[in-house]
Amino acid sequence: MQLSTIDSNRRNGYIDSEDEADVSESRQRGEYPDTNQDHIKSRSRPAFISGYESIVRFLLLPRQAGVVLLLEFLNSFRSFGLRIVIYNYITNEYGITDTQAGKILGIKGVVDIIFGLLGSILVDIMGVRKVSVLA
Repeated sequence: MQLSTIDSNRRNGYIDSEDEADVSESRQRGEYPDTNQDHIKSRSRPAFISGYESIVRFLLLPRQAGVVLLLEFLNSFRSFGLRIVIYNYITNEYGITDTQAGKILGIKGVVDIIFGLLGSILVDIMGVRKVSVLA
């Protein structure tokens, strides 16, 4: 266990006062304390939650989380759900073969990846709001 974890656990009250001396001695020696975590009070939770509890937790999320999830769904639908529509459109409207349509959609996929990477770099540099206005 690293010292930052111990500091965090101490602030949250999960380390007993007896272990305080062990931590300070380890710090003085420049060592990390042992990785035995028996001294940390455990907060036991069940490994799985029921379906009802999952629904209740989902409904208790803030409204903004619902908006983010809706936008993520719409973005995924645009990316993945419309591929068959685009394929049918370009093969029927322009009379191209399946192989040509596959090449065109492959190029579109590569371009999507490149612009996704460039967009994420711009967001890191400029911020979300400025990039959203530029887009």
